[in-house]
Amino acid sequence: MYVQCALILLALGGSLAQPDPTRPIVSMQFYDKDYRVLDCGQCFRARGKVCTERDYNSMFKYTRSSNMGNAICCKNGATHEYCQESNDTEHKHTCSMPSFDPDSTKYKSVLTAGNRNY
Repeated sequence: MYVQCALILLALGGSLAQPDPTRPIVSMQFYDKDYRVLDCGQCFRARGKVCTERDYNSMFKYTRSSNMGNAICCKNGATHEYCQESNDTEHKHTCSMPSFDPDSTKYKSVLTAGNRNY
């Protein structure tokens, strides 16, 4: 069984993302990296944006987590490959709008009190 798991992990290739054990959740603006593995609710509490594969396949190869709710949580404006999105085929990910907008201009009509999107 252990050999099978090791072979599966080797076949998937390396991933820089790992589930983040930091508790309580630290705001993304104070986190030392541009991204980390969190579930959607945790990411929104950390004021990040949730990024997933564009075709919505399993994120296991990125998160190394069997928790299907986990995704990549990115800082607003992050440039790491997990956090980049566009309509071209070069980028594999798509991201939510930021969960916090300090300027509250572009998304003002959908933000709740405190400039949050939930």
